[in-house]
Amino acid sequence: MVEQEFEREERGYGSVSHSNHVVICEYTAFADELIREIQQKHLFPARDVVLIGSLVERSPYPEYDFIYGIPISPKVQERANISRASVIFVFANIRFSDPDTKTLHVVSRIMERNTDAPIYVELHDQDHPLLAELPRPVTVMNSDDLLHSALQHNYLDIEEYLQTEIRRD
Repeated sequence: MVEQEFEREERGYGSVSHSNHVVICEYTAFADELIREIQQKHLFPARDVVLIGSLVERSPYPEYDFIYGIPISPKVQERANISRASVIFVFANIRFSDPDTKTLHVVSRIMERNTDAPIYVELHDQDHPLLAELPRPVTVMNSDDLLHSALQHNYLDIEEYLQTEIRRD
């Protein structure tokens, strides 16, 4: 029974009841860089981290909660308790023909469930016209800038994007 529960959690089929947690939507190379930076710099030390992803079938980091599924899905967002998250990162899935539009669609759905958390979103076009259609501002992380930072610093240097009050708990 315990082994089955572990397998279920590792495959991301469970749910979380956290609040004031960090949610990372879509496990991409940049998401992995962010996780490494969170660990190395001890960002968000008093918060749980929940990773939502459909690009991997098992938890890439056993120390964090993993929710398998497409981040736009209301059921997946509910399982990640996204409505109670305090910080949300949304990374672009380049498997789509227009990843920025898809990413902003995910963000709009997240905003329906969470009206307060700051949202950091990876976009190729930091002036994408759909940004004006969102009900509130987001912090855009430009894909090219993220790659440059990762190559230059061996991490994303995400702190440059973070609001002062959420840098460290």
